[in-house]
Amino acid sequence: MLDFLKRFGQDGDAQEPVETILLDAGARDFVDQVAPTVYEERSDCVRVGEVWMRGYYVADLPPGARLDAERFLRPGVDAWVSFYVRPLPPEVAATLHRRRTELAGSEIFDRRRGALGSYGRQAQLAAVDQALREIEVGGRPVYHFSLYMMVAAVSEELLDEVCQRVEDYMRSLRVAFHRARWMQPALEYSLLPAGTDRLHMVRNMTAGALGPLFPFTRRVYYEPDGFPYGLHAVNGTWVILDPFAPGMANASHLILGRPGTGKSTFLKRFVELAAVLGHRVIVVDLEREYASLIEDLGGTYVSLSRTCPYSINILDPGLGDEDPFGAALSSLIGFMGIAVGRELTAVERKSILPYCYHSLLEKAGIDVDDPASWSQGRSPTLNDLQRLMEEEGGPAADLARLLYPYTAENLYGRLFSRPTNVDIGKTPVVGFTLQGVSEEMLAPFLWLVVSLVWREVTAAGGVQPVHLVVDEGWYLMRHPDVGVALADMARRFRKHRAALHLATHFATDLVSSQHAQVIRGAAGVVVLFGQQPEEAKEVGSLFGLSEVEVARLRSFGQGDALLIWDGGRAHVPIYVPLDPRRRWLFETGPEQRQAETVRRGVTPAAVE
Repeated sequence: MLDFLKRFGQDGDAQEPVETILLDAGARDFVDQVAPTVYEERSDCVRVGEVWMRGYYVADLPPGARLDAERFLRPGVDAWVSFYVRPLPPEVAATLHRRRTELAGSEIFDRRRGALGSYGRQAQLAAVDQALREIEVGGRPVYHFSLYMMVAAVSEELLDEVCQRVEDYMRSLRVAFHRARWMQPALEYSLLPAGTDRLHMVRNMTAGALGPLFPFTRRVYYEPDGFPYGLHAVNGTWVILDPFAPGMANASHLILGRPGTGKSTFLKRFVELAAVLGHRVIVVDLEREYASLIEDLGGTYVSLSRTCPYSINILDPGLGDEDPFGAALSSLIGFMGIAVGRELTAVERKSILPYCYHSLLEKAGIDVDDPASWSQGRSPTLNDLQRLMEEEGGPAADLARLLYPYTAENLYGRLFSRPTNVDIGKTPVVGFTLQGVSEEMLAPFLWLVVSLVWREVTAAGGVQPVHLVVDEGWYLMRHPDVGVALADMARRFRKHRAALHLATHFATDLVSSQHAQVIRGAAGVVVLFGQQPEEAKEVGSLFGLSEVEVARLRSFGQGDALLIWDGGRAHVPIYVPLDPRRRWLFETGPEQRQAETVRRGVTPAAVE
C-alpha cells in the first residue's frame, strides 16, 4: 500500500496511469483468486462460484425463542446468523403511537370488509403495544431488532433440502420469517461482520426479550450442590450440575466411549468428587482399577473369591423396602435362576420357592407382615433353605440339590451360606472386585453384590445420596438376570435418592436386550466420549444428535465428551481435566499401572 501511495504526487495526481498500477504483475492474479467465477442471482437464492445460498429475515419471534442454526450443519452445508440491535431515543413513543394508530386502523378496515386479519400486522401491533407499555409504564428503553440468516450448500438440490428443514424448524418455534426475495445481495452484506444493515427489516424489542437471543454470552451451568463435570469446550466455564436436583427426572448416568477415550477416568473422578461432597459410593470393579483410588480416599476394598474371608447372605431382607418379604423373595428367585443355570419353571417360581421361603421365615420366628420381627429374628441362610427343601422332597428336593456348590463349605458355602459380615456403611467409598472369579461363577457373585447394594440403598432412606458405579457394564449386561437387576435399579433408584452410573464401550450394548434399553431410557445424564466412525452414527441416532455432533464424536480426543441431560434437550461439549498430581489415581494405561507398581514397592518376579 505504501508503495502504491508513493507513486502518486503530493498533489494527489498519479505519476503513472492508474491502469498500469492496478494491473501490475500479480494484481490480476489476486483478483482472480478472490472474485468468484460465477455470480447468479435468482428470486430467492444466489449462486456464488460453486456455492448456493438462500437468505431469510425474521419478522417476529415468540418470547424466549432462540434459533439454533448449528443443528443443520453437515458436510457441504454452512449457515450464518446475524442480528442488529439499535436503541431508540425516548421520543420514539410518539412515533409508536402513530404506528399503532395506522396498524389498528388497517385491522378495523379489514374486519369491516369481512376480510381475515393479517398475522404479520397483528404481530406488529402486539409488539408496538408492548413497546409502549415498556416505555410509558416501566420507563425501559426499547430497541430496533433485525435478525437475518443465510444457508449455504454445495448444490442447489442440497440447499433446497436443508432449507426445507430450516423452515420446518422455524415454523415449529412459531417464528414468523420470510425469504429475502430479490434482496439476497443486501442480505449478504448485512451478514458480513461490518455492522452494516442493508435490509432494515426491523421490529421493536425490549432488553428483557433480547437477552435470550444473544448466542455470544457465556451461558453458565452452575448448581450450588452439583458436581463439576468438566470445562465447557466453548466458553471455558465449569459445567456444574446436580443430578439430584428437583428438575432431574433421574440421577442415573450412562457413560459411553471406545477404550482409551477417558470414560473410566471420568468415573474415577466422579467417585472422588462424590466422596468429597459427602455422598456414599459403591464401585463394582471387575479389573481392580479402582483399588488405589479407594485406598487413597480412605475407603474399603472388598475382594470377593471362593477363599475370601467375606460372607454375604442372599436371604437378608431389605428392611427399607415397602414390602420386605416381596423384595427378598424376588431377590431369591433371581439368584436361584442364576445358580441353577436355567430359567425356573412356573411351579418353581410361583409355588415351591414362595412356600419354602415363607416356611423358613416362620421357623426363624419372623412374621412377614411385621417388619420389626425381621430384625429381631436371625435371618436364615441358604443352607437352611436347602435343608428345608430337601425335607419337602419331590421337585423341591431336586431344586435343592442344585444349590450344593453354594452351600458346601469346601466350595462357595463360606461366601454364600453364612451371615453377612460385610458392612458397607462404615466408610463412604466401598469397592468390590471380582478379578479372581471364574467366568462361570461371575453371574452369581455379581448377584450377591447387587442384592447387597439394593438392601443398603433402601435402608439408607434417601438421607444420604448413594451412587453405584459399574465400569465395563457391557460385561455385566451379558448376563440376563444381572442386566434385569441393573435395569430395575436404574428405574427405581431415584425414589431412594440413589443413582446408577454405568459405563460401556459400544452403542450395540445399549440395544442388545430389553434391560439394556431400559437402562438407556432411564439415564438422566449421558456422557458420550469419542467413537469410531461406524459407531458414531449409531450413537447419534440413539441419542438424537445433530450431524455436527456426530462428526465431533469421531474427532474427540482423550477427555473430550458431549454431556446430555434435561431429557435430551441440553447438549454441551466438555473437556474433563485432571489434576497432574493425582493423575496416577485416575488413568489406567500400562504406563500408569507400572508407575503404581513402583510406587507400592512391588518388584515383578523375574522370568527365567
